[in-house]
Amino acid sequence: QTKAPLPDPGAQGGAFYPHGPNWRVLTVNDINARHTEALHFLKKTLKSSRERKMPTVVMTHHAPSYLSKTQRFKYIDSGMDEAYYSNQHELIEENPRVRIWLHGHSRDSCRYQVGETLVISNQRGYFPSEQCSRNFEPDAEVFDLDEIKKAWAKALAKGADKGLGVPAGKVARP
Repeated sequence: QTKAPLPDPGAQGGAFYPHGPNWRVLTVNDINARHTEALHFLKKTLKSSRERKMPTVVMTHHAPSYLSKTQRFKYIDSGMDEAYYSNQHELIEENPRVRIWLHGHSRDSCRYQVGETLVISNQRGYFPSEQCSRNFEPDAEVFDLDEIKKAWAKALAKGADKGLGVPAGKVARP
């Protein structure tokens, strides 16, 4: 549900307001608009990061690739895949400074590479009703955070923090 007004209330035959006139059912157009908005923000942010030659970690709710669709769901076609995954391979490959892309939402944990980027999902899920909640590894270290910190420090030593809004005399920290 959303409180956003319909762009043209008459176009959809009237809106259903389950919680009063300030709420309405979320539409496919609403979701597509939010996806486009989020993708625009991500592209703008990654461009800035790329220009500054900064190592980057991306965290999103949804998976950036259909490669996150694990064996458990691989051959199931519910018609809902786009609600969990999108194809962001081109975006990832255009931004090799994205060291890691972390995501959730797919109901299974996974780990794979797209270009230079490690994509990871280690999901807790809904305990105890989902199997993934019993397989969640809270102590799993599937990437080296120290490696990312070293890359960040190297980028900062080259002046990559210029324009990050860091006050004079202060140092940007990962």
